[in-house]
Amino acid sequence: LLNVFPDSRSVMAWRSEAGGSTAEKKFPVLQFPIRLKLQRAGKTITASYATGGRPWATGHTMTFDWMDAECLAGLAVGSHDNRFLACGSFENIKIQKKEP
Repeated sequence: LLNVFPDSRSVMAWRSEAGGSTAEKKFPVLQFPIRLKLQRAGKTITASYATGGRPWATGHTMTFDWMDAECLAGLAVGSHDNRFLACGSFENIKIQKKEP
């Protein structure tokens, strides 16, 4: 999971097991607009970020031994505060399956 907060903090978050606690790796504070990328290679997920015209920087890489060959992908916007609604926009979305 990649999170971007209204103050431009960004994190990669994950659970090592179903129902487990959430761990996270914080990225440097970035300026909007922020580009995010998740790449999967086998059981390894790499989160990257970029801002402005700068090249991609690796934020964090995790290996999940339990990960199946198939997985689901999606996009969401959340306020992280039940008192407020949130809005967001997504552009240039690509979900690709690379053949072995």
